[in-house]
Amino acid sequence: MAALNAKVNDLGQTPLHIAVTKGHVHIVERLVELMSEDDLEIQDDSGMTAMSLASALGDTRMLECMHQKNKKLLTIRDPEGRIPFLVALQAGKIELANYLYRVTPKEDLIEDAKGEFDSSLITALIMGNALGKDL
Repeated sequence: MAALNAKVNDLGQTPLHIAVTKGHVHIVERLVELMSEDDLEIQDDSGMTAMSLASALGDTRMLECMHQKNKKLLTIRDPEGRIPFLVALQAGKIELANYLYRVTPKEDLIEDAKGEFDSSLITALIMGNALGKDL
């Protein structure tokens, strides 16, 4: 049996990345239980953690189980420099973005709003029709 932290396909993905991509919530939850905090920080060959993928493709339960195991995942940036919150917004996943907004350290949100991502953040909010709502 392959190690849970092994990159098992030609995209450099771990079993967790693959389970997230396929939308298998129960498998994601089980893999997260078995993996170490460091294993959850593994990036695929494109530089995405499983948390970043789940922010664009998954559901809240995936994000919750990963976040509960490793809080640092909320601040690991993808190859474009986005934290998972911004990945979810730009993917139009407003429910996921609401969850990530509540749990992401506010200093990281402020840093993005002040930095190079300020226009991306505002654009994502407008495009997601999220301004004036829970965010």
